[in-house]
Amino acid sequence: MPEQAEDLIVRNLIEALNRLRDDLDRVEFWTAALSSFQQPAPDYRPDSEYLLSSRKRPAASDLQTRSCRVFPCGPLTTQKWLPEQLGI
Repeated sequence: MPEQAEDLIVRNLIEALNRLRDDLDRVEFWTAALSSFQQPAPDYRPDSEYLLSSRKRPAASDLQTRSCRVFPCGPLTTQKWLPEQLGI
């Protein structure tokens, strides 16, 4: 019986040490991760070979969208309008 108790104690100590090692690994990982936030981010300087060429945007007068139309009661209204009143 005393040997079984000693084996149980030894097994519990080994498991506790293994958990402690795992915790230390986690602490080292998070310490390294958090230390990278203490330094400012490096300046971003893209190479010109990877930049997209700029295109001309169409003028606002060329765009014909429903959102540009002016409604009699403004954009937010509870009144119902017929399609011919809205010019649709």
